[in-house]
Amino acid sequence: MPDAEWQIVGTVAAPANAAAGPGEITDTGFRSCYAHTAAGALFASANFLAMGTDSTLRADLPQLVAEGPGKIAVETVPAERSESARAQIAGFAVTSYSLDAATIDLALAYSDAQLVSLPIKVVWQDGDWKVQLDDTGALPIAPAPLQSLGGYIPWSGV
Repeated sequence: MPDAEWQIVGTVAAPANAAAGPGEITDTGFRSCYAHTAAGALFASANFLAMGTDSTLRADLPQLVAEGPGKIAVETVPAERSESARAQIAGFAVTSYSLDAATIDLALAYSDAQLVSLPIKVVWQDGDWKVQLDDTGALPIAPAPLQSLGGYIPWSGV
């Protein structure tokens, strides 16, 4: 399990590690500059999720989205957010990794006691990990309910 210092960003605890990232946190809390490693891809994915819960950072999120139609969609269409149930990262699995791309499966524990798998695809682009979205600006792999954290490495900040 990667060591992390956790800080609440929006409503989600976000991890930081000197080696994995984020290497840069602006005065507004925007987080970027992750290591070109599997751990860097993990930390980039977790921080992207957390920043998406902070309304003051949502306008900056396209900076962390891979080039393509998904980035254009997310820049032009306001995000719809459900505030009914809050989630925290409960664990992760690195389901694929290469120097160019990774799929990080984050296990989320919701305030209503649900566990959900949220796979996030990232690609190495312009010197950082960028989230790959589909043409509509959504994550390309749909979240799915989990019965347990079996198969995941437990990892959380709260």
